[in-house]
Amino acid sequence: MDKSRTGPVPCESSAASRAVCYRFLAQAMLSDPSPAYLKNLQGLDTQEWSGGDGQMGPGVDLVATGLREMKEAVTPDDGTGLQALSMELSRQRTRLFRGLAPGYGAPPPYESRHRARQGASEMETLLAVQGIFTEAGVDLARLTDRPDYLGLQLELMGFLCEEESRLRGSGDAEGADRAAALQERMLIEHLLRWVPSYCGLLRKEAGVGFYAGLSRVLEGFLVEEAMRPSAVGHC
Repeated sequence: MDKSRTGPVPCESSAASRAVCYRFLAQAMLSDPSPAYLKNLQGLDTQEWSGGDGQMGPGVDLVATGLREMKEAVTPDDGTGLQALSMELSRQRTRLFRGLAPGYGAPPPYESRHRARQGASEMETLLAVQGIFTEAGVDLARLTDRPDYLGLQLELMGFLCEEESRLRGSGDAEGADRAAALQERMLIEHLLRWVPSYCGLLRKEAGVGFYAGLSRVLEGFLVEEAMRPSAVGHC
């Protein structure tokens, strides 16, 4: 795995490859896209997501479509500079993800709020998520937001995938299995229960462009995650 990559890789089951995808998604949720990030995205090769070898699952088409939409949004032909693009996307990210006011953007991506609309207890959901973060060794006091915020959940998944890969590489099968088990819990008990429907809300609010594309990448990647053998039958 080339750790210098800044974009997602075609859906593979290896923990290292999955970590890159989760980190890419988390960064887009947690940070305003910098000019350097946009430049890297402009150079992203979306052809490797074509799925022409027939080995990729049904989520790949959605990921490929989303990546193309993100890339097209940051590769305008009107001479717009990267700094101006960065500022515009920063404005959009605030509107879409931060929930500054009712009716201003989609409902912010906090699991407890979205699951409450399905009848779940907000407090119980939040406590369950906090438990997984704590088991993963995360100091909750150092988090920049509540642990049920989607960006932090994706970041945790990236960290756990990296840990699984590192521990398997060092011969610590037991430790790697613990990291994999925490991934499964976060995926099955949390992400898959609310993020696909949230992606639809985000897409409706964003319309077209960078963040609409991001919603497709996220939804398609989770489709692939749900189809991994260890996740089959649980979601």
